[in-house]
Amino acid sequence: MQVSLLLIEEVIFYYTHRAFHSKWLYGRIHKQHHEWTAPTAMAAMDCHPLEHLLANLLPVQVGPIIMGECLLSCCGLGIRNFRVQDHCWCTVLLY
Repeated sequence: MQVSLLLIEEVIFYYTHRAFHSKWLYGRIHKQHHEWTAPTAMAAMDCHPLEHLLANLLPVQVGPIIMGECLLSCCGLGIRNFRVQDHCWCTVLLY
């Protein structure tokens, strides 16, 4: 189940994040995220409220809904932490 939730979250995040790189959305919404010059944890989460809702919160919630799990099940997995760690050079050990 954990791998499935992570896979669903990654796919949805990828496509929503990619959509925010479109010409229209980038300048109006996503550019705020790219104003940071270093890949830090703060840069990962600094975004427009609409982007936060669609690209950060929605992907984490869709997996449990599709899998028929409690929405709180994703909290224990810390899925969202992977995105922050991607921006701060942390090593994630999966066991």
